[in-house]
Amino acid sequence: MAPLRRVVSGESGEDTAQAKTKKKRRGKKGAPDEEQEWARQGRGMRRGENTQMRLMLIGGTALFVLIVAGMIFATKSGKSSVNVPDLKSVSVEKNGSVTAPQAVRRSEAVIAYEAKVLAEKFTQATRVEAILPLVRHPEVAEARVRKFYPDGKIPVVGIALFNSGGAPVSHGSIVSFNIRTGDQEEKTMTFIDGPQGLKIDWESWVGWSDISWADFLSNKPSDAHVFRVTLAPIDYYN
Repeated sequence: MAPLRRVVSGESGEDTAQAKTKKKRRGKKGAPDEEQEWARQGRGMRRGENTQMRLMLIGGTALFVLIVAGMIFATKSGKSSVNVPDLKSVSVEKNGSVTAPQAVRRSEAVIAYEAKVLAEKFTQATRVEAILPLVRHPEVAEARVRKFYPDGKIPVVGIALFNSGGAPVSHGSIVSFNIRTGDQEEKTMTFIDGPQGLKIDWESWVGWSDISWADFLSNKPSDAHVFRVTLAPIDYYN
């Protein structure tokens, strides 16, 4: 049998200190686990933020592409194509009237611009030869124009305001604009939209008729004649 060993208080203190140290060491073992957990959470948050940034970047890029595509589509759709029909020869009736050619599809903006340029040239012309390229069917209109202006001179009226009445009036290939001349007279200029572009209906501009109204009243012809008149609405019922 081993002899009884006496426990000294100093030795007991050392054992107690060693036990406390071991406890502290055991307590410190959990610290790395907590740090790893915080690190994992931080990495998860960073991954979430990166994913959100990537999604925002992809969404912004897609939105930009859609905007650009919409602008390109709107630009292309705004351009109007000109559809030039296959026309037959112009038919001239026995009474001298000419049938209007088939309309050429154009945008209203293009027609208004061309009409203004044409009207300015027309109202500044001083000779018959200058307006013949601007009017419809010059081969038919030339004899009428020269008879209307026997000396070949045309008075210059000019344009103070084009399209003074607002929106033009159109029907098929025919389109009419209100014009305020240089002497402040309100008149209507009618254009025919054909394969060569707009041409001015000179007959309606000057009010040309097959025969004068005075001759029609005095002779009372039995055959048909062409007259151009101006109609204006009134409120009186009769």
